[in-house]
Amino acid sequence: MIKYVCGFLFDKTTNLVVLIEKQTPLWQKDKWNAVGGKIELNETPLQAMVREFKEEAGIDIDDWKQYCTLRDSDSEIHFFYSVVDAEHIMKVKTMTIEKLGIWSIDRVNMWNFPLLPNIRWLLPMALGLIKDQRTESYDIWVENSEDLRAIEVAYAAEEEANRLRCKRRDEELELYRQARNLARP
Repeated sequence: MIKYVCGFLFDKTTNLVVLIEKQTPLWQKDKWNAVGGKIELNETPLQAMVREFKEEAGIDIDDWKQYCTLRDSDSEIHFFYSVVDAEHIMKVKTMTIEKLGIWSIDRVNMWNFPLLPNIRWLLPMALGLIKDQRTESYDIWVENSEDLRAIEVAYAAEEEANRLRCKRRDEELELYRQARNLARP
């Protein structure tokens, strides 16, 4: 079984995130992912996350929090996040052939941003835990690609429902403002 780590580094406002533009394997080429890599022999997932981030981003981050593990019959991927001040996040630099980027969460959440599919729900999962100050970690077993696709579809449906609720709320607020302005003498 091959084991991996992936980590999202956020600024304290959770408006920025560090991602890496993958070049390998081929199916990930030109897609953005969390920073990470393979866990080496006799290495814990946390040790691997610290090492991988140092190798790929050039800075030491040791305050990683594990929040999800995806497992299937062939692999295990441990997902982490860490939160640092904006000054610290700006110190990341590309150390390999895979380019690093510091992206706004708003830009990453746009439908046409080239993320790996599972990052579309793993990134918001991390953000939700940070914002709610929760510390749980999820262990998800994936039997096959259809299971993973079902998770992605469910997340996309929830995301669209939230977007529509926000749009409706904005429309209601605008109607309220208009009515209030009309009621003024």
